[in-house]
Amino acid sequence: MFIERADRVWTATIGGHTIGLIAGEEGTVLIDLPARDAADVLAEASRVAGSEVTEVVLTHPQDLTALADLGTVRVRAHESYGDQVRSADPSAEISTLVAIAAIDLGDRRVEVIHPGRAHTDADLVAVVPDSPVLFVGDLIGDPLRYGADSWPLEWANTLDQVIALMNESSQVVTGHDGHRSEGGPDDRDLAITARSTAAAVSHEITELIGRGVPFERAGAEGNWAIPFDLIADAVAAEWRRSGTSGPSQGRPLLPLV
Repeated sequence: MFIERADRVWTATIGGHTIGLIAGEEGTVLIDLPARDAADVLAEASRVAGSEVTEVVLTHPQDLTALADLGTVRVRAHESYGDQVRSADPSAEISTLVAIAAIDLGDRRVEVIHPGRAHTDADLVAVVPDSPVLFVGDLIGDPLRYGADSWPLEWANTLDQVIALMNESSQVVTGHDGHRSEGGPDDRDLAITARSTAAAVSHEITELIGRGVPFERAGAEGNWAIPFDLIADAVAAEWRRSGTSGPSQGRPLLPLV
């Protein structure tokens, strides 16, 4: 089930969703919740790591059904997601963050970073400084996963912050297994490609809103980098935002090629 990607860093893909596992001398961190068979997955994670899971990092809003199987494990999430997690399991120990937090595992640490709004307003990246692996949830993917709670005008800027964490040897683990079989780590080029796509979508939204094009014509009139049916809900959200306070602001963006 779990495949080792670097020293004491594993991934597993279950039901199309990829989770991570990071072990240290004084703790073990699970990255995201399994989509199914949570009790079995947690037991296997503990066996592989050689110790019980002590903390779970939620890189984005997700199915919280598995919280009931966590017991006394601490759950780490962005502050905008904290209330929803508490509602799902009032007994869970929740630790929220605004920008950055560090999880001490004794001989190593896991840094949890909120690089900005993109897929949702609660996106987190988990970085292991002594490892090339970065867990990025649904910030990066092929294709990008836009939804009604996405922030398309900010996504490219957010990915700039993620790319700044990388180097040529970085391994990027996404939340789904669409880019490579078995959900294996992706390379830095995938992040750059995702940033280019996000910038193109942002540019098109800004252009059409600036021209006064109604949302009902956006699909037909826009030159979209992603099939419009995959981004329609997110585009509609930006149209609604523009009707009150204008498009969310960011520096001008050009696609990277």
